[in-house]
Amino acid sequence: MALYWSDYKYNFFHLPTSAEAETMGNYSAPPLYRFLEDVMFALCPGLFLQVLTMDTGDAVGAFMWVLAALLNGPIYYCLGLIIVAVMKRVSGSRSIPSQN
Repeated sequence: MALYWSDYKYNFFHLPTSAEAETMGNYSAPPLYRFLEDVMFALCPGLFLQVLTMDTGDAVGAFMWVLAALLNGPIYYCLGLIIVAVMKRVSGSRSIPSQN
């Protein structure tokens, strides 16, 4: 949500308005922006669930919030394990030679 809000406010990617994009013809968003959108749907299942439960009742919305929270735990745990493994590999390859 922070990416969408900050992009809307500051336009980091210099995206055109919808009217400008229509006049451009074959407009495509920058590759980094498309990548970030894909990553957000993978790392934030609540975004995907929000699309599925649009215009449903409060009970379904509350259930989806709980389901998204339960999905986020394992996703972020696995992501943390990957980051720790990469950091250990990088720090292990930069060992300081002894000065004996």
